[in-house]
Amino acid sequence: RTARKAARRALRRLTRRLARLEPRSGARRLHKTRVAAKRLRYLQESLELPLAGRFSTRELARLQDALGALHDRAVVAARLKTLPRAPGRAAVLAAARERLRRERPALRERLKRLLDRAA
Repeated sequence: RTARKAARRALRRLTRRLARLEPRSGARRLHKTRVAAKRLRYLQESLELPLAGRFSTRELARLQDALGALHDRAVVAARLKTLPRAPGRAAVLAAARERLRRERPALRERLKRLLDRAA
């Protein structure tokens, strides 16, 4: 009974976070939403039943993956900005920033599709 109550609470929390989430959301919001999805997924797996048919375990895992990928890149991009501009590193840092910039639209689109399905 307590586990079901915790699962319903986790579902409400994730639903609220998803409603506030946008593909351009910051790293902190992405991370908190990912943690909420993870918590619900683990509770759902332990109960061995879907909650209100809203999210399957597979959908939660995909959502976690998409949120994690965007979060990781946001953290790396922020870290790259703080590194010293040593002459030998300039080309490497520029290439890393460019790769992150190129990957971002596809990851945001993937998240958008998942959010549209969850709505």
